[in-house]
Amino acid sequence: MRRAKRGVIAAIALVLVAGALTYSVRRSGSPAAIVGVVRATEVRVEPEVNGQLVSITVEKGTYVHAGDVLARLSAVELTAQADQARAALASATANRNNQGKRPP
Repeated sequence: MRRAKRGVIAAIALVLVAGALTYSVRRSGSPAAIVGVVRATEVRVEPEVNGQLVSITVEKGTYVHAGDVLARLSAVELTAQADQARAALASATANRNNQGKRPP
């Protein structure tokens, strides 16, 4: 009988202590700090320009750093766009230079 009473009293005391701890943590308002290490196993890589993939310069599992070249893209489309922009610039410059001139 005494053992049962002691068990009940110990259980009540444990519940009260747990309740007091829970109340004090919630009342403080600041979340508990969690310390740990995050290891990324997969990262999404997106190129800044469109193009066809020519080669991949790293092997699977290789450690890389910011700025490392991971792959090479075909520059055919990019070169064509640059040539088109240069032609548009040359045309605009010619139009500007010929603006004030009259044919003889």
